[in-house]
Parts: sequence; C-alpha cells; structure tokens
Amino acid sequence: MGFLSRLFKSDEVSTKNTKIIDALEILRNNSLSHNERVDALAKLKSIFLTSSDKGDLKAISQAIIRTVTNGESIEIRESALKTFDVAIENCLFFYNQSPPREDARLRLGIVSEYAVPILIGVARYKSETVKELRLMAFQTLSKIAPFAIDDQRIEFYAHSLNDQTNNIRMAAISTFENLMKSSDDALKRRIARVSLSALCEALDDPTIWVGAARVMGEMGKYALGAAPFLYKRLADEDGEWAARALRNITGEQYGKDEKDKWELWLQKSIVTED
Repeated sequence: MGFLSRLFKSDEVSTKNTKIIDALEILRNNSLSHNERVDALAKLKSIFLTSSDKGDLKAISQAIIRTVTNGESIEIRESALKTFDVAIENCLFFYNQSPPREDARLRLGIVSEYAVPILIGVARYKSETVKELRLMAFQTLSKIAPFAIDDQRIEFYAHSLNDQTNNIRMAAISTFENLMKSSDDALKRRIARVSLSALCEALDDPTIWVGAARVMGEMGKYALGAAPFLYKRLADEDGEWAARALRNITGEQYGKDEKDKWELWLQKSIVTED
C-alpha cells in the first residue's frame, strides 16, 4: 500500500471549489461516522457528474481513488470504490450514446488516468481481508480498461486469466471482451500478440473457456494461432462457441459437428504456414 500512496505525492491535485474542499475534509476526518463520510463521497460523485472543470474532476477522481487504497477501514474503502463504480457507469451510459457525449468522454479519460494503475495495484492484493475489494477493483477496472491501454496492462489482464479466484478470472474475460468492443484492427493485433497464449490456456478452464473463445473470435485473423486449440473444444457441450470463433478467425463456414472438415483445414493451414 505504501507504493500506491506514493504514486500521488508528486502529482497532487488541488481545487478552489469550496464544495469539494468541504466534502474532502469530511471524507478525511476519521473521527466522523461512516455514514457521514459516505455522504461526502456521494456529494463528490454528484459534483463529478455535473462539473465541467478539469481541475475539479481530477481532484475528485484522485481523492476517491486514494480513499480506495488508503482508507483506514475496509468499509470506507469499499464504499469509495462503489461510489467510483457508479460514477463510471453513469459516464459509460452517456459515452455509449450515438454519438458519444463529449463530457462523458472527458470524464472517462480523467478517471482512467488516475484509476487504472491504482485499481491494478488493488487487484494484485493477496490478503484475504481485502478479497472482496480486490474483486470489486477488477470489475471496475474491466469497464475502463479500454480508455487506458498499454502492453503491460494487457499482460496483467492476461496473467489474471490464471488467477486462483474464479470471479477474478471471469472479470479478466470481461475486461478482454470490453477491450474488443472498442478495438480497431491494429489494437486487436496488438492485444492478440500479448495475450493469445494465455487465452489459449484459458480454453482448458471450464469456467471461462467460452468467454475466451468469444474473445478470440472477436480478434479474427489475429487469433489464427488459436485454431488448433479451439478445434479441441468442438466436441464440448458448448462447442458451438468454438465453431463460431473458428469461423470468425478462418473465414470458413463449417459447423460444430463438421470436425473432419475443420481437421482438413487445419492440416492444410499447417502446410501453408510451413
């Protein structure tokens, strides 16, 4: 936690907005009741969703995410993260309109700048006392991951496909599905390069293999290396998902029960690649 708290020290954001300052003072006052501080979080969220001042938006984002990592109790940390998540859901609703609302785009950009590295840090916690907070962090992270992408973050999401906690693995799949929704060809190729091996391994996990197949199907031709692994899942009860992925990846139109045709295609593709 010390590392996470140090991330903000060189980039402290201040505000002259008295409503924000008052709410922050309440939030930081450990002598006040939990409900009073939750009310302060709600006020900060309300200002965040209505203000157009970038400084105010940055100050609120930083304050709430700092509370997630440094709150003195697990209860206030979870409340801060829930507040943060509700704000993100609101922004995503308006961002997903056609056309996307620019104010929602602005807020999501600011939120991602401050939250993604911190939420990744929280998602890496191992202590049982923060197990629920860790899952909440990953679920929130999956929603804003498309707004702050780099190879190290993609690697983290891929590594999480092998997490010991089922819910974390499923949240990692959701993260990849959200990434695919907003990816152009260049980004799909980049994500496949970093994560395809882990996604292929995920096909052996009964809890997430269907999700992994969906993700690889969305990658299309960039997931060509996954074809032999998907072929092995055709006989599964949910093998249609493997067939769908194979059709998207290869351009062939064979069905779940046409394993012989898929096998011939694989043999030809291997010869071609050699």
